[in-house]
Order: sequence, then structure tokens, then C-alpha cells
Amino acid sequence: MKSPEGQEVMLNTDFETLFDKMMQILAVCLSKPVMIFEDKSLVENALSILVGILLYRKNIYSRFISFSAQGKISSAEQLCLAGLLCHEEKVRADFAQSLGVLALNLSQEQNALYFLLGLLARNFADISNKPSRQFFELFNRLIDLKARRDSLLGDFAEDSSAIYNPEELLNLIIDKIKQQ
Repeated sequence: MKSPEGQEVMLNTDFETLFDKMMQILAVCLSKPVMIFEDKSLVENALSILVGILLYRKNIYSRFISFSAQGKISSAEQLCLAGLLCHEEKVRADFAQSLGVLALNLSQEQNALYFLLGLLARNFADISNKPSRQFFELFNRLIDLKARRDSLLGDFAEDSSAIYNPEELLNLIIDKIKQQ
């Protein structure tokens, strides 16, 4: 997008409106009981555009967190969970990849890492009877990312218990293993 034409496109794009439309598309597609090929393609492309917008215009992240809509999926938390626990493996993989990119690349001001870690920790117990490999793998990646950032920050690192309770989470994991 460094060409004059590319720069003109970037300058003339209303990223806020485009972002809102992508969120609406995702909410509608993820609310469907059965997804057809076109729905999965819409989800994949909407996620790509959404991540691109958030990486290009980090100030739009607050719109992501405060997303609200009428219908089955009415918040950013519900949208993320619907994507990560979707019955379609392709959609789960796309969401895990996209959310992982946001957690890795958005700075402390946007703090996607803490938002996602908290969301996944609060909903860890709900994954028992659902396809959840991507949820679990993303959760592991986020915990690892938090640990790496904490080791770099040393004493300035934020306490993990403000985001999730490691002891409670470990007990949940042990209980899940016992149930298997």
C-alpha cells in the first residue's frame, strides 16, 4: 500500500464503519446453526479484514471490546467464544489464529492478551462437551506469551491472578483429566 493509489485507498477508507460491518458479519454467520461454505468463507475473510484493521488502526480496538449487537451474539466475548467453540473446525482454526495474532501484536494499551486470557480462563470449564482443541491450544499459547512478557518485564509485570487464578485453573484441568 505504499503506492500513491494504495495510499489513496487507505486515506479514503472509513475503517470504523468497515470494522463494524465485519463484526456484524461475524456475529450473523456464527449465529447460524449450520454453516455453509459461503459462511465459512465470509468468516475467514471478515477475520482477515478485522485483524488488518486492528493492527493498522490500534485505536479501533476499543470498538472491538465494546461491541454490542442484537441477537444471539451480542458482545465481543460471545463472538470470540462462538468462533473458538464453533462446530466447524475451519472456523475454530481461523479464530484461534486471528486472536493469537491480536494478542501477540497489540500493545499494552489495547491489551488483547489480558482480554483473551481472562475470557478463556473464565470459560475453561465450559469446553468439556464441545470441539475445543483450538480453544485449548490458543489458551496455552496465551499463557506462554504472558509468561514470556512477564520474564521480560521482571518486577514490572502484572500479577496473573488479576487475569486468571492459576491455582483454580490447575484444579479444573486436573478434574478434566480425571473425568477422561
